[in-house]
Amino acid sequence: MVLAIIWGFVVWIDPWIGQQSPWLTQGLNAVPIWTVFILIFAWSARPSPALLLTLALTAWIFYINHIKWMELSQPLMLSDGLLAGQVIDHFDLLGSYLNLSMLMWLSLALVIGTRWLWLTEPPWFKLRARLSLAALGIGALAFLASPMGLALYQNHQGPNRPWAPIHNIQTQGWLAYAVNAAHTELVALPSVDPDAVTELKGAFTPTPITQPALAERPHIVVVLSESFFEPRYLNGADLCQLLPLWCDLIDQGHLGEMTVPTFGGNTTRTEYEVLTGIPYHTLPQGIYPYTSVVLQRSASLAWWLRSLGYQTTAIHPHDRYFWQRHRALPLLGFETFIGEQEFGRHKRSGFWISDEDLTRKVIETLEHDPDTPQFVFAISMENHGPWHGKRPNMDEATRDALPTIEGLNDRAQHAYRNYLYHQRQAVDALSQLWAHAQQSRRSTVILFFGDHLPGLHDTFQQAGMMNDLTPLSHPVPYLLLTTNQVTPQTWQPNASHQLGPWLLSKTGLPMPSDYQLLIEAHGGNAEASIEAIYPYLMSLDPAKWALESCRYVASC
Repeated sequence: MVLAIIWGFVVWIDPWIGQQSPWLTQGLNAVPIWTVFILIFAWSARPSPALLLTLALTAWIFYINHIKWMELSQPLMLSDGLLAGQVIDHFDLLGSYLNLSMLMWLSLALVIGTRWLWLTEPPWFKLRARLSLAALGIGALAFLASPMGLALYQNHQGPNRPWAPIHNIQTQGWLAYAVNAAHTELVALPSVDPDAVTELKGAFTPTPITQPALAERPHIVVVLSESFFEPRYLNGADLCQLLPLWCDLIDQGHLGEMTVPTFGGNTTRTEYEVLTGIPYHTLPQGIYPYTSVVLQRSASLAWWLRSLGYQTTAIHPHDRYFWQRHRALPLLGFETFIGEQEFGRHKRSGFWISDEDLTRKVIETLEHDPDTPQFVFAISMENHGPWHGKRPNMDEATRDALPTIEGLNDRAQHAYRNYLYHQRQAVDALSQLWAHAQQSRRSTVILFFGDHLPGLHDTFQQAGMMNDLTPLSHPVPYLLLTTNQVTPQTWQPNASHQLGPWLLSKTGLPMPSDYQLLIEAHGGNAEASIEAIYPYLMSLDPAKWALESCRYVASC
């Protein structure tokens, strides 16, 4: 009876399987939960509280999966367990997506129900039988972890695709995927093919570029603006009515749009692409670049500019330990990382430190040592979701007077105005940075871009998107503002992994030959596929680039 209840509960709660799924699929998804039940039963010796706790644990896992799927359009992955400590430490951020009152009442009901069942139901087994039951549960776990268990799940699943786990989940269910992923999710990074790299680089001749004198090298400021997007592809949206100052800035700079490897979150995917030039699709899908890829010094924009005499600074007005940026950003070449802990007195707008304060910190960094060219990478936080509820530290009268998009109901309109309020402040902050750059005695290049679309699900659904776009395929904008004439270029990026090398090409600075190769390929001038270069770049020690920079830097 208990086994049948667990079987039915798993089939009911998993959105990717149902009563029409093959019985083997249903059973393979139920086995891990049966195993958990057996272990809890062995501990409690009472089937009723063991069943209640087992179902509650299963429900909790699928609830978290549901939240992640709704907000990010991604299923819960085993690699998410790497961030369990950060979830606890930053519950103010991640807890805002949960229905805390519902969870509180359900948890209270679970405690009361479990306690009542424990007191009213006598133990079924004595110690020896409980030990035997525990041995059965441990044996079941051992089988699931064994090559025989893996073979059973893989044979039913078909070809293993660790690079595209959503295919496995959708066809076989989340729990069956989890058993398989326990063996395979920590896959090795793509291996380097030395012959392919040699052939690729042998067919390419880098163009020597003269390094400007130290006093003539421009400051370079890159601003990753949280959830920034242009609503130009939303039905009923008037871009310049919604963002008038943005339209003014567009007229003064170079605007483009690009696809990014994420939606609604996972900023570090776009961040990693821009800094390294490596597309996220070449990594195992579902991993977090800063926890799984950047484990040693990795070639990046920061390392190259550092070798050309730049001071390199990353600024993020949030906990420096979140996403393990405190460890990853130095490995990507940043000499200084300024996190929330270094902001001192600051102003919050909404939940987070304002973009105005972030811009002030960028300007302080530029002015700290004006005789040295600076590379500053700023990652904003102000316009992080959620947007549907009440947000503190806002001028609500100003928010309520903002224009909106036609066709939205009250809930979607409220969320969009919350978003637009902060988006306008992001543009105001960019305008302040641009005004400072125009007054600076050193020329300055500013690159501003959005990392992904916001999780405004109701807004996107009700307004609808043109050109058959979806929130996953809708591009984000980037805007280049320079105080001097930029290097002409015959192409512009259409994906975020192309943005970093393109930025270097616009500054007139020398580039490493690897990035010159990428520029040639992205511009359509390379005949061979460049996929072989990405595993090579992942493992490239930036010391090799430092040696290459000696062609341009007299200090070598």
